[in-house]
Amino acid sequence: MLYWVSQQDIIFLNEFDIKYTIKEIEQRRDSRFVDINDEAEYYCYHLGINREKIDFVKSLIEESSQRMNNSYIFRGVYRDLLITW
Repeated sequence: MLYWVSQQDIIFLNEFDIKYTIKEIEQRRDSRFVDINDEAEYYCYHLGINREKIDFVKSLIEESSQRMNNSYIFRGVYRDLLITW
């Protein structure tokens, strides 16, 4: 069987002595945005960062993005564990 599971699920599998294998997965996604101010607002809101830190957030976004024409390109890297049993 193949399922996406959490660390809690791994604990469960161990408790019941269920044999499994773990594979680390990495996915890269490029996102494009035009307005860096809107992007900084988005991250401040969703991450619960005080609005007073928006210039700092904006500088992190600028450092982590590439400029292309009139927009920015940001590469997100997502990592997870794939468990099979």
